[in-house]
Amino acid sequence: MERRRLGRSGITVSRMCLGTLTVGSLQMGMDPKKAADVFEAAYEKGVDFYDSAMIYGSHPHVNEFLKRVPRDKVTITSKSYDYTYDGMRKSVETALRQLGTDYIDIYLMHEQESRLTLKGHEDGFKCLVDCKEQGLIRAVGVSTHACEVAEAASELDFLDVLHPMFNYKSIGFLDGGIERMEKAVARAHEAGLGVYAMKILGGGLMIGEIQKALRWALANDDLDSIAIGIANKRELELDLMMFEGIEPSKEQLLAAYKSKSILIEEWCSGCGACVPSCKQGAISVVNGKAEVDRNKCVLCGYCGRACPNFNIRIV
Repeated sequence: MERRRLGRSGITVSRMCLGTLTVGSLQMGMDPKKAADVFEAAYEKGVDFYDSAMIYGSHPHVNEFLKRVPRDKVTITSKSYDYTYDGMRKSVETALRQLGTDYIDIYLMHEQESRLTLKGHEDGFKCLVDCKEQGLIRAVGVSTHACEVAEAASELDFLDVLHPMFNYKSIGFLDGGIERMEKAVARAHEAGLGVYAMKILGGGLMIGEIQKALRWALANDDLDSIAIGIANKRELELDLMMFEGIEPSKEQLLAAYKSKSILIEEWCSGCGACVPSCKQGAISVVNGKAEVDRNKCVLCGYCGRACPNFNIRIV
């Protein structure tokens, strides 16, 4: 497995990053030990980069995995929406406890939307810089679905890592499209930031084009690593093949990958608690029930977490 340096962070990672959103409580809710089996199988094949977040509900899964491998041989991330100094500090401490580790390699401010939010969240970033100085984290990062934030990232000298949405259909982008994002990523990479991409399959909407989407992403040298969610060892085997430039057969792909969709139960009360959770603006209440704009939805499952009655889920 090819490995690359994440810019000025100095951290070297595998080109393939295993995303844990898929196995966490937001989506599959996989048993942590079973998820750790998949993570361990990836590690044995050279994958040493694992992406998590507070909201994913996947910290227990990564915790189980870290019991099985040398801590200094893997790179672990987490993310939080907290933007106050004290709130971010609490998030970092909670993540450390849930992950069962003394340090987190990369901690990111989660899903920033604009230059305005970056400015407004300065205290949260200041906390992360302090946590880095104290050895609680090794690098400070930001994740985003917005080209504007990716453009601003190269101007922020406290940032080490950028984690942008990146797919050739521009699915899920809050502004602009992939051409604008490609330019922003190139600029950030040139400025010394490490870059690892997310949602190259548009949250699963492009699963039928996985070979094309992955080839396209791997051809971009500004992407140091590419995060991809994996649900089982069969998917892992095929993803590893494609990262190594080996093309699986159509039959193998059809047998391994299942398309995802969002399910809203008939008994949804239309309370609207899900609406503000969606940064894509994909969910709204129509005629007393939540409805999804499938042209905007990226199948993250955040709306399901917000539903007080558990009426929304990814299937």
